[in-house]
Amino acid sequence: MYGPGLRGNYVTYTGTSAAAAVTAGAVAQIMQWALVQQNDPVMSNAAIKNMLIRGAKRSEDRGYPNREWGTVRWMSIRRLSI
Repeated sequence: MYGPGLRGNYVTYTGTSAAAAVTAGAVAQIMQWALVQQNDPVMSNAAIKNMLIRGAKRSEDRGYPNREWGTVRWMSIRRLSI
């Protein structure tokens, strides 16, 4: 994934630290939708995990595990049928 670098440019970030940041952002968006917007005010951590799993997609043209692309990529939360 690309993000801001130290000199005003963009650099590539990889690894579990980058994946953890992306996952935290996805969970925050799910919680915003569920709790703040009152779409599911009693959503559990198991429900959030299930939404993340349902939104994951593997590319058929890549082998797994894939060190460059990771294991999955997520669809937009909006595309999930909730």
